[in-house]
Amino acid sequence: MQKKRLVLVAASDFSVTSRINDVARKLGLDVYFLRRPSEAFRDFSVQPDMLIVDLNDRVIDVMDLIERVRKDSKFSSLPILGFLSHHQLVLKEKAEKAGCSLVVPRDLFAEKIKSFLESGL
Repeated sequence: MQKKRLVLVAASDFSVTSRINDVARKLGLDVYFLRRPSEAFRDFSVQPDMLIVDLNDRVIDVMDLIERVRKDSKFSSLPILGFLSHHQLVLKEKAEKAGCSLVVPRDLFAEKIKSFLESGL
């Protein structure tokens, strides 16, 4: 029996969340959409395989989330994929410094979401 996989997502844009949910469902992945950084630390039935963050999200403080995840020994090696608008080099650098494993432009994320979810990053 294959291990159930869980992806955490910090994004509130409907088009992004619906696309992630659709692709993840087709791949047999569970998705949990975070509304607050503290929700990442709840007791899930399985260890999350990946965290996806919209670095331009206006609902959740994603930098706080990334930093808190990296400081928690249970999540220190969790792959974190961040996406942002083009030409946001300062935000990209800040996200990488906070602990994002990979930061990509929004259009690349949308184009390759299936491969990111399949590979765990």
